[in-house]
Amino acid sequence: SDGLRLLSIGSIDFVELVSKDTERVFSVGSTHGSAILLNSVEVDQSDQPSDSPSMKAMQRHSAIELLMEDNTLVNSAETCLAAARHEWTIRKQQGLLRSASYGFAYADAFQEEAVYTQEPRKRSTAMRDSSLFPRTATTLRVLNAVRRGTPTVLITAAEFIELGAAALVDRVSAFGDDKLAFRVASFCEINPEEVTKRWAKRLIEKDRDGETAVASKCTEQFEKVAARFPHFNPPYVDASLTAIKKGRLSLAKILISKEQNSARRVPILMELDLGLVALADAVASNDLDLVWDVLEHLRLNQTMRSISRSIKERMDPVGCSQAVASLSTLLRRSGDHSARLILYEETGHYAEAVMAELERILSDDSVGRRASSLRNLASSIRSKPGYKQHCEFEAGVIIDLANVALVGADLERKLSFPCGTIQDFSSSDLLRVAAISSQNSATRTGVLKWLKNQLQIEDQRFIFVCVDALAGEDEFSGIRDLLKITGNNPATGYMPFVRACLGRKNFEEAGAYARMVKNPHERARALAQCGLGKEAIELATKTRNSQFLDEIQTILIGAQKNLSSR
Repeated sequence: SDGLRLLSIGSIDFVELVSKDTERVFSVGSTHGSAILLNSVEVDQSDQPSDSPSMKAMQRHSAIELLMEDNTLVNSAETCLAAARHEWTIRKQQGLLRSASYGFAYADAFQEEAVYTQEPRKRSTAMRDSSLFPRTATTLRVLNAVRRGTPTVLITAAEFIELGAAALVDRVSAFGDDKLAFRVASFCEINPEEVTKRWAKRLIEKDRDGETAVASKCTEQFEKVAARFPHFNPPYVDASLTAIKKGRLSLAKILISKEQNSARRVPILMELDLGLVALADAVASNDLDLVWDVLEHLRLNQTMRSISRSIKERMDPVGCSQAVASLSTLLRRSGDHSARLILYEETGHYAEAVMAELERILSDDSVGRRASSLRNLASSIRSKPGYKQHCEFEAGVIIDLANVALVGADLERKLSFPCGTIQDFSSSDLLRVAAISSQNSATRTGVLKWLKNQLQIEDQRFIFVCVDALAGEDEFSGIRDLLKITGNNPATGYMPFVRACLGRKNFEEAGAYARMVKNPHERARALAQCGLGKEAIELATKTRNSQFLDEIQTILIGAQKNLSSR
């Protein structure tokens, strides 16, 4: 829309349409404000000896006053800028820019004077766009640079505005003039990432210097651009890929080692067959998907055992632990239990290997198979090198689990439960089930006694667990049956029996146990809690302790409230 290109075999000619702004400024006899402004500035810049400085100033001031009277000063300056964008010679561009600068300066001064004096003025000026002048100057710098580049880019201001600065930078870079592309990017404050990539690609393809020298050139250029553009990401990855395609593997290794982002390094390191370095970077990036990709790449040519050994031998302890943690998580998700065990064993994580195997065994629905597997695991721990030194405690725990599993299977049969009813139960859970699930007193007593002996449960824990379970089901006869197992002098005393019965509001049963408490003070307190005031007061009186007697009376008051609420 601004001209016509004539293409021939040897040249390209351009016939430009004269713009309206140019016509307003340069037409013979033009009375447009922009022409007046330009003429006044040219008079001021003339070197004719007949024109004194005072005369020049008067002529310029007269022209400015005229434009102010017509309120066209700002518009005239903007027209000069528009005409400057259509000029191809630097001298004319400078003259028009100077005229616009004069016009804007006088307009700003006039506005400041009006604000300062706070007086109404008959003459006023339009508000101007303060960014227009610097944008025009930038446009002209770019156009002059590309028009005089090698090769010359024949482009008008309208084409530049339509194309955009970024696209122009890419086009100049594609022509191979990287220096000019960097200049244009600098003028327009554009991040020259693509320019830098193309520059590095051409350097790697054509420069036959040593690998270290080429890498130094790339690094120097990247750092120079990064200093100019804070958000610039040095394209070490792209440069490394170019080096790999050209067979310059040593150069690729040097370049990728300078990349700061560990996740970006990983694909290149895999291309260079640096699998363990790639794995370490993938782990450092905390991207499990990336870690999995590296592991799959490594397993194409290596076994899991060799990969695990390499991790242990060639990584530092911290990196090894991080790699094992990430890989074990992925292998667990994928269900590859054998690979997970190999990883733990070869890297010396024996306790984790035991826990992984234990997790697999406990997922078995069959109590019998589970118990057998647990015993085999405990046996292997105590016989295998490495495990024996590090997992003795785990072996003891596993044997206990195996015993509980076997006892649970026998308990299912004794209580006539369907197979698989008892799953993942502890010894305390088994006690609770036996206490509340037995059909009669004799069966309950026999099963609990057998269970206590099989699991080797100490008397105090046995009493606490069973009393709590039976009281919760209001099985007070079952609580009495416990004395058949523990005898009439239980290791815990009778206070747990008293508290369990009181918790279920059975004051009569609680009173029976309170009378059997050995310690007189504890017996008096227990009797008072059960509401047996006469017996409690008699015992407290025998102690000849008035403070203790007051305590018993206080307990009795609280017990009476509980009895009345009942």
